[in-house]
Amino acid sequence: MTEDHTRALARLLAYAAALSLVGVSIAMNVQAGLAKSEFLSGQITWAAASVASDVLKAVSPLLIVWAIARRDVGPAIAGAFVLSVTAGYSLTSALSYSHGSVADASSNRAAQSGAYERAARQYDSAEAALRKLAPSRSVAELDAKIAALFVDPLVDACREINGPVTQRVCPKVAELRAERAIAEEKAKLQTELRSAQAKLDALPPPKVADPATDAVVSVWRLIGEPPTSETVSLWLSLSGVLLVEVGSIFGLLLASGVDVASTKPDDVPSAVNNVPRNEDGAQEPPADTEPEQDQENLDDRVEAHEVETQSTVSAQKRKRGRPARETVTSLEKLKAIARNGKVSATHSALANVLGVSKTTAQRQLRSLEKSGAVRLTAGRRGTLIRLM
Repeated sequence: MTEDHTRALARLLAYAAALSLVGVSIAMNVQAGLAKSEFLSGQITWAAASVASDVLKAVSPLLIVWAIARRDVGPAIAGAFVLSVTAGYSLTSALSYSHGSVADASSNRAAQSGAYERAARQYDSAEAALRKLAPSRSVAELDAKIAALFVDPLVDACREINGPVTQRVCPKVAELRAERAIAEEKAKLQTELRSAQAKLDALPPPKVADPATDAVVSVWRLIGEPPTSETVSLWLSLSGVLLVEVGSIFGLLLASGVDVASTKPDDVPSAVNNVPRNEDGAQEPPADTEPEQDQENLDDRVEAHEVETQSTVSAQKRKRGRPARETVTSLEKLKAIARNGKVSATHSALANVLGVSKTTAQRQLRSLEKSGAVRLTAGRRGTLIRLM
């Protein structure tokens, strides 16, 4: 993989991660917004507000950095205000959604575990009671035997024991009836066993209501007295929300930084970009210039012009007792120190060359750039000025 491919992949991954976190934040805040109203119109309103808030939250850092770079105080303050408001709304909404989701999931797992445990207790109870019962024949078989004993009309269903027949038959009927009661209880218990087993098969195995909280509390017990489960759950929700919120706020800003850092401007003269390289990657001087001497001569000309300008201004101050008016324009001063139509110097050096403050120098350069007289490019050693 070439270096350009590596940079392109880094930019792609950075933007993908940033946009993913922004998407997650939007989804969380939309869910929280939908929960704020029971009516469709209110839900749509809150959902739209959540989306707009997250978009502003993501682009505000870019606006602030851009405004600071241009020394524009108004947009920087506005961006900071918008960022604080949108970040606060997004943080509270995401925390509400996250903590509520964890609570709902914990309740569902607790309810499922409770149902499973009840079914298990029902099964165990029926099984234990079934083991205690004496062996018995089936209800149908016992009913048939009792009916056979009642065939003799003298038995009269054992309503009264008043003769040798009833004295002989009715004790047998009583034993059969007792065994039949045991058989009925067995049938009832077996029905309960089948019902409990069906419930156990349908329900998922019991789970911990909040596994993350339970794990943190268990580890904490090894150190000392742990906080309550509710406190641990809240802090776990907050940590996840902070990850999403911080990533969605600064993700695009960091991704744009990767984009800028991985791009080498071809028109910025520097000891790295302006020197050709051979096939092995080693630097070799250009055919018409010497790589180091060219920059050193440019610095010498800037310093010499600074000394000349300062000497002239000092002499005029001594002569007139007040600051002298500029005798040449800023463009002419730049032409005086240009080499091959280019000037590269720091802000301080340019201000000294033009004989003004840094702020005034920047304003004059921007004015020249707007008029098309120069083109400004940010370089590693300051500002690169191309005379047009």
